[in-house]
Amino acid sequence: MVKYDTWFISRSHIKYALNSDTRFIMKKIILAIFSCFFLFNYGYAARPHISLLETSYLMKPTGRYGIGFKDYHWINHQICPDFNFNGKNQDDFSAENTKHCHEIMARVYYPIDEKPSLGSNYYEPEIRAVQDGLLKQYPNIPVDQVNQLSELQSYAVSQKEISQDKTFPMILFSPGFGLPAQVYENFITELVSHGYVVIGINSPFINLVELPNKHVVEPAYVDSNTIKQFVQLQRSDLLYVYQQVYTNQSIDSIFSKIDLSHVGAFGHSIGGLTISSVGHDAQNWLSAGLTFDIGMDSSGASRKSFNIPFMHQIASTRKDVESPAPIFELGDNNYLVGIAPSDNDRHYSTHTSFTDLSTIQSTPVFKTIKEYLNLRIANGFDLKFLSHKPTQSEIEQYQNITYVLYIENDVWRLALYENKQYVKNITIGWVPTLEECLNNLPHKKPEDLSENDINPVKEIMISLHKTLNQLLGEGDGWEITESINENLLQFFDTFLKNNENTNFQTCQPLKTNTYFKCGPGIVDLGAYQP
Repeated sequence: MVKYDTWFISRSHIKYALNSDTRFIMKKIILAIFSCFFLFNYGYAARPHISLLETSYLMKPTGRYGIGFKDYHWINHQICPDFNFNGKNQDDFSAENTKHCHEIMARVYYPIDEKPSLGSNYYEPEIRAVQDGLLKQYPNIPVDQVNQLSELQSYAVSQKEISQDKTFPMILFSPGFGLPAQVYENFITELVSHGYVVIGINSPFINLVELPNKHVVEPAYVDSNTIKQFVQLQRSDLLYVYQQVYTNQSIDSIFSKIDLSHVGAFGHSIGGLTISSVGHDAQNWLSAGLTFDIGMDSSGASRKSFNIPFMHQIASTRKDVESPAPIFELGDNNYLVGIAPSDNDRHYSTHTSFTDLSTIQSTPVFKTIKEYLNLRIANGFDLKFLSHKPTQSEIEQYQNITYVLYIENDVWRLALYENKQYVKNITIGWVPTLEECLNNLPHKKPEDLSENDINPVKEIMISLHKTLNQLLGEGDGWEITESINENLLQFFDTFLKNNENTNFQTCQPLKTNTYFKCGPGIVDLGAYQP
């Protein structure tokens, strides 16, 4: 049994096998994180009932304004049909959209003359998806804790008049694949409370989208080819929304209060790729851009320097989920912020830390899940090396969590077993350092490998096991969210409102749990070793 008190935990070597840019919908985050595991034998501790109505599980905005919102539905008749239309999914388009053109659901968040307060239900389509998935997959999860998620409250309220005291800079937001903009309210509401209009842009088939008729469009299947198409689609959505605001300023009470001479944009994951793409050639209307843990980009174009002020915020795991580690080229007024206390930290924050789940993990159901995952980490695992795929008689001996590395058709495979059952295969390509390490093993039968031979593999598997069982990294979710917000707000205040910030001039981090890099210069994440 491999345990953590006997083995050095090396850096996290896993790509986003679970929190990947291609599976990023909150319900799928949750289900994917636990798809390897069985919860059925875990003894859940009884907890007193806590009403989520009485406690905020989102970060309270710190600005003077309250937050209003209004939903907009647009049909882009320049994209007909949407490339996701397959002739059989008519229900995923509005009834009036007979040509199956591309649709956009945007939520516009704007300042109101009230103090920020909890006032409406959190985005219900996402909550329902999470609840359904948890209850179907894990029947032993306490039902009352799952049901409590329906009580989550948002700081944004509808049907309120926008503040009339001045005009406000506009910030466009492009969410990650599978997630609606509404699950980034920790960051959006903070900006709005300080005097910004933020437009969250949701695209059917890319994000989880509820159409005006209440039909929910699920994200489409995605691979490396469709990712490029989705980036182009999100890019066209940003330009389309900008044009809608520009065209309708004289007739829309919210748009009329937007200052289009000061426009910013930010995005998460694939949305970050989109913002980078726009940032390189939209300098005539875009004043500043920012990304949250930008998605993988084999071309490296999204990491090139920008002629406009630009900031990348990255998770501490980012340097290990790409092989080779990404290199960022920073120009003047370009910045890289790592959400970790040091360059060498590998486990403090994750891709998912840039969503509301970073604080929602404090709810009872997620505390229950985290307790279970922490127990799995503490209990360790067994590691087997075989020259063949495990037989049924061998599987029946795997009572503990067991990773089996075996050879099939002259190729190494990795499978997970538990409670004498096969759970799933894990693609070794997701763990590039593991693949390299296996290829460098001595030319022996796997069963004949010595303890000394397999020690490097054990180090990697320990880190992999830890990563698979960590929901959102080791850092405190509230502190992580606060740091992300501080950098987000100060960046846009500096470059959209012309507020002076000496940290940007002296290249000093704004928070102690972050590290800060400034351009001009090159930042090679692969250069930082534990």
